[in-house]
Amino acid sequence: MGEIVTREERLPVFLDETFSMYDDRRLEQALRALSEREEQIFIFTCQHREMELLEKLGISYHKVVLE
Repeated sequence: MGEIVTREERLPVFLDETFSMYDDRRLEQALRALSEREEQIFIFTCQHREMELLEKLGISYHKVVLE
């Protein structure tokens, strides 16, 4: 949708607990695919496995903890 609305600047992608029902294999595939995109991607989750898998795969990220 963002590509249709604006062509001048890429919009960020916001994902909130999107992967809660994914098994580890599907999560890995999704994170690899997302890492290839050019948009800034925000992943909101209460889980630690996304971060652990990003580290295992060598995908850089910036973690912000909201308390």
